[in-house]
This record gives sequence, structure tokens and C-alpha cells, in this order.
Amino acid sequence: MTSRKGTLSPLTVAFQDDAETVPTTGGFQVSHYSETLAATDGLSPDPAIEHGATNPRDQEDPADAIRRAGGGLELPFCFVQNTFWLAATLGLPTTTGESAPYTHVFKSGQSALKPFAMSAPHTAEHWKLGDYVIANTLGFSLNKEDGYKRLSIAALARDARLVKTEPGFSSASPTLMGTKKAAGSLATFGIDDTVVANITGGNFQYSNNAQLLDFVDGSDASADYDADDATVRTDLTLRLVEGSNKNAILDRMTGKPADAFDGFVELALSADWSLRIDMPRCIFERRQPQNSGRGMMSVSAGFNAYRSGSDPAATFTLKNNFAGFGA
Repeated sequence: MTSRKGTLSPLTVAFQDDAETVPTTGGFQVSHYSETLAATDGLSPDPAIEHGATNPRDQEDPADAIRRAGGGLELPFCFVQNTFWLAATLGLPTTTGESAPYTHVFKSGQSALKPFAMSAPHTAEHWKLGDYVIANTLGFSLNKEDGYKRLSIAALARDARLVKTEPGFSSASPTLMGTKKAAGSLATFGIDDTVVANITGGNFQYSNNAQLLDFVDGSDASADYDADDATVRTDLTLRLVEGSNKNAILDRMTGKPADAFDGFVELALSADWSLRIDMPRCIFERRQPQNSGRGMMSVSAGFNAYRSGSDPAATFTLKNNFAGFGA
């Protein structure tokens, strides 16, 4: 995507309070690689057999189809801008700290998601507007790879369209969010608050499992959605850390709820720049490590995270220099 000035199109996002009103202020300018938000509404043919037509089977007089909009965003895994994307997926965080580093705590399964609008220039006279966008899934790779890690968002939307007037939230001096990108390096995995392995591959996936609701009164928008129980899925390849009790993870790989464990995944640049995902009730699929000779033991396994009593399935703790979204 290129902008009207021939450079990469800036993407501006802003939280949206209701389904009908596009925000005029409160924009944040963020980095992105690509976005595919699109509307799929069109015309629905009417194949009625009409009298007096040259061809009585012509599909004349088409009617409006039901509006659908959705797509995805490919983003840098950025310890600053992830504050917005986690808020859009999980709801606003609890932020603490008088000065940087600030700590933002997000909890899965909140009843109210935080819709947003997005704007990007297309030509000298056209902007793409995504209206009342709901982040449905959030995922990222845990592989060690070249370059920077990427964050993927799949979304539902009320509408996506071209407009001839730049939306207010992108023209009214949006906040330029800083960047602190995560290189494609190792993450760590722990159980019972102790690091037991380095992650050498895999992925993390969180989903709100939201669906649009179509009502017989004719209303149809992403304001009418149903978010089911959130699901958390992680697939990992682990290089176990040597040391006393560090291989206790192997005793949990039974596939049995009775062997659920308190686990976490952490990506960190330093003590001031990190994301830790705590999951109090994880259940591993049954796995046995392969004997590959000398060296530390490696094992590949997947697990799902579930609610544990009043605790959410996952708590995301993000540390960075962003002060938060205010009251």
C-alpha cells in the first residue's frame, strides 16, 4: 500500500465509543506491514420469472446483500504499540507506574471489547476508513527468525470503505506511538513461576471467538456481536533448561486435567521492555521427548489454557515507556 505522497501509508487508529459515530479525536499513528480489511456487501440477484421480459430468466432488479466486513492486520511485534493492540483485543488494561517503565495488565475474557476505527490514505482524495473494528484474534510466531517478530490480528468490522474527507481522528494531530520492535530471538517458558525452557519454535494464538449477530429487525452491524468464551492455544518447541526440577514439565505432559499447571510465556528485551503471558491452568497434550544424543533435551508439545476459578485463562503483562490511555 502506498500513500498519496508515495511513501508507506501511515495507519491511524482510535478507539470508537459507539457503532454510529466515527471518532474525531484520540487517534494513534502506528506501524503496520499490511491490512486487508474489506467489505463484502454487494447485490443479491433476484431470479424471479417475470412476465414481459425478453428472457424470463434474467436476474433483474437485484437487491442489497447483507453487509459484511472483516480482514486482518500484519503488524510489527512492538513493545510500545502492542499496548493498543492488546487493548483492542482484550479490553483496556490496568496501568501502574509513576514513570517509565509502566506496567499494563490485560486480562482475557472481559465482557466488553474495545472497538476501534482505522484510517489510511489511498490517493490525494481518498482515505480508507474501517468503521467499528473488533479485534477477534491475536497471534504471533515464537520461532527464532531473521528480522523482527510480527503480530497478526484478525478482525470483524461494521464497514470498510473509501471516503473523500480524511477522518477527524487521523487529521487532528494523532499521537505518534513510539517503536520498540522485538527481534526474532528466543522466548522463555516457565511453570510454577520458574523458567524451565527456552522456546525455539512454535506460535501463540488468542481468540475472542466473536461472531456477528443478524437480527430479524434488519439491523446488522458489528455492534451486534457475541463474544464466546475466549480460547488460548500455544504450540511450542522447547529446549529444556538443565538443573534441579527443571524437567518437571515432562511429568505434566499427560493430557489430563488433573495434571494442569501454572505456566507462562515471556518475550523480553530487558527488564523495562517485556511481555509475559501468565496462564494459571494449562493442559498439555501427551508428548514424549525424542532421544537425540548429547545436549539439552528438546520436546515439542501444544497446550490450551483455561480459566481457573475466578482467574482468567490468560493475563498479559506488558512493560514499556507508554504512560497509558488515561481514565
